[in-house]
Amino acid sequence: MLPFPFPATDTASPFAAMRSSHPCLRVPDYQAAVDWYVAAFDFRIVKEWPGPNDIRLAYLATPGDNGSLIEIIGDNTTDDGAKMPADFWETLNPTGFHHFAFSVPDIDAALATLNARGVPTYQDPFEVPELGYKVGFVADPWGHIIELVEL
Repeated sequence: MLPFPFPATDTASPFAAMRSSHPCLRVPDYQAAVDWYVAAFDFRIVKEWPGPNDIRLAYLATPGDNGSLIEIIGDNTTDDGAKMPADFWETLNPTGFHHFAFSVPDIDAALATLNARGVPTYQDPFEVPELGYKVGFVADPWGHIIELVEL
């Protein structure tokens, strides 16, 4: 649970039943991406299926939460060759998707495990006093930034 209060829910809204479902990540190599998320984070493969134009798709779930998914789409996309900025703070400048996040009980332990599995830390952990928690970042091999949040 986040360490700050939420405003009252709006049960009269036509979107009151809306819940977060999943981010979708496009990658040039479907199997490599699925294998990476399984090896790095112990994600579970929930469902795999073929799509149009030779694409492959999968839902992956975190090891201990059946409600937290990511979707992988691959094999019919191209890598545009864009490189990750060396400075994490430069990634905040362009518009568009920036990152997705998962909460962890101990960010230092999570990053140490990821580092031992060959996943480098992209941005060392830092406190966000306005939110009351600590964050750190890694990136997958295709440049998708993943925030880890220690509540």
